Amino acid sequence: MNNGLKQAVVRIFITLLFPGLLLGGCRCRCDRAPDQQGKVEFCRVEVNGKIIDAEIADTSYKRTRGLSGRKELGKACGMLFIFPATDKRSFWMKGCLLDIDIAYIDNNRIIKEIYTMKKEPAGVSDNLLKAYTSESSSIMYVLEMNAGWFEESKVTIGSKITIVYN
Repeated sequence: MNNGLKQAVVRIFITLLFPGLLLGGCRCRCDRAPDQQGKVEFCRVEVNGKIIDAEIADTSYKRTRGLSGRKELGKACGMLFIFPATDKRSFWMKGCLLDIDIAYIDNNRIIKEIYTMKKEPAGVSDNLLKAYTSESSSIMYVLEMNAGWFEESKVTIGSKITIVYN
């Protein structure tokens, strides 16, 4: 291989392939929101053979912020809300810019309920926002995905999730 060809190969690697290798560990393409300390934590959620890169919302601050203000959520990306104890859970779409599927999951990591939450018009007052409240009082986890993801992925009520922490 001559010098000119070697240099061309190196340029292609540096401009096209190397950045992809650096980003390869993060398949999740969404604008992430750090917590108050500037940290964003992820885990892998597995369900019915599907793998999800999930941002963890395990503090009051992160759970309150949720996916508000996000313009996009990658195809295999979501947010996993982790609560310290089981209870009924209620979510709304304050400040959300995209429709979201929500799965309410019990302490045995079984999906109990799935809903599609629709984005609200801008400027709707808090008291007029629709609440999506679980029927079950045994909810410890909530998984939010792009609208339609659960149906497309054939993930249904009764499916069991596995959480793998990084």
